[in-house]
Amino acid sequence: MDKKDLEDFVNNVENKTNYALEDTLLDSEVKIDDVRSFNYDDIVKNSNKARMSKLPWLVTIFLILIIAIIVGTMFLKRNPQTVFTMAVDKIFTYVIDNISDTNYDISKGNIKANFNMSGEENKELFDEISKLNFDIDYVVDSANDLSHFKISSTYLDDDFIDLDVYSDKKAIYVYSEDIYDSYLKSDNLGSFNKISLKDVRNIFDGVNQAFDRVATSEKITGKSKTLDVYNKTLKVYETTLVIDKSNYERVAETFVNTLKSNKELVSSLAKIKNSSSGDIKKSLNRFLLNLKVIFKENKKTEVKLYTDRESNDFIKGEITGKLGHLSFIKKDDGVDFVIFDAKEKEQISGNVTLETNDKKTDYEFKVDIKMQRDNKVIYSGKGDIKITNKKASSFGSMKVDKAISIDDLTDLEKFAIYTKVFTNPKFNVFLKFIK
Repeated sequence: MDKKDLEDFVNNVENKTNYALEDTLLDSEVKIDDVRSFNYDDIVKNSNKARMSKLPWLVTIFLILIIAIIVGTMFLKRNPQTVFTMAVDKIFTYVIDNISDTNYDISKGNIKANFNMSGEENKELFDEISKLNFDIDYVVDSANDLSHFKISSTYLDDDFIDLDVYSDKKAIYVYSEDIYDSYLKSDNLGSFNKISLKDVRNIFDGVNQAFDRVATSEKITGKSKTLDVYNKTLKVYETTLVIDKSNYERVAETFVNTLKSNKELVSSLAKIKNSSSGDIKKSLNRFLLNLKVIFKENKKTEVKLYTDRESNDFIKGEITGKLGHLSFIKKDDGVDFVIFDAKEKEQISGNVTLETNDKKTDYEFKVDIKMQRDNKVIYSGKGDIKITNKKASSFGSMKVDKAISIDDLTDLEKFAIYTKVFTNPKFNVFLKFIK
């Protein structure tokens, strides 16, 4: 480019720049007095012609934004990893939303439970269990680790056994006039402590996060297909996570390490198991080793989740491998499930429902289950558990100062208890099943 060409280029740029700015305050025709007398409207107001000239550009930009949003939404909606993670979240949300997040210092309520069981094996025992009903009133002081349960039961229409169970930080106290004339005390509290709804939510939240971490760390594939569910053909999107020899160790470590790093989950498990956070982490380390063994023996584990193509609602989940398979289908009133053990050729199937009121003070848990071996029904049963849980103003006092430690009972006192139990006709119904 010679000197003349360069001068022509510069003049051309200057001319086009001046033309573009001729209607602005920088225009050369603007007088100083005009500049001093301008107001805000002089800047923002344009002629109808100027506004109309900008309209196509505004429309174009608007359309580009709309298209970008739609394309982005469709990408996320059909991105296998996103769909898989959303499906996992919806599975856990279904459970967590039915658990109260209110943590009363003192709560009270009632538990009613009954079971109806039958089967080829242990038929007589199942028949007797089906005749029992339980009614339990309780008060729990979470702040001070106190609980009091009054348990009554009936066998058919007759009273069966009543128990008064109280526990504090040191011991458990049990009283029944059918067994002994005062509270019996046990200093062995066992490996589990009282379970609060807050701790249950923490555990479910933590497990949910662990599944999400695996889903976002591994390859997820997806495809559209149809699925037959309850005589209906549904248009679904199938997402699949494959766990095999190439990634099973990484998947197991990601899952368990996410659990270990969740302080709320570890703390809740420690509280429930009445142990330390360090002990819980050691247990999770052992679980990691077992999980790796399971994945290795299962050869190729496929986790498939099916969601509705339009609503993205979760419909069905499947886990398959050499050891067996698990499948579950979400229904409006619960979940249907099938668990198959390939080694034992045993299959457990059934339905579970959990209903609660708006205030989450009343719960009803129902289970309908059937166990088969080589396509033969071994046992089946139905259970119904109703729970109320409300805030209480006080715990009340307990008189257990005269309780007798089980370890301090004399041989004569133990013999008296055995005699009461074995000569009681109500107990004899079930004692014959104890070997």
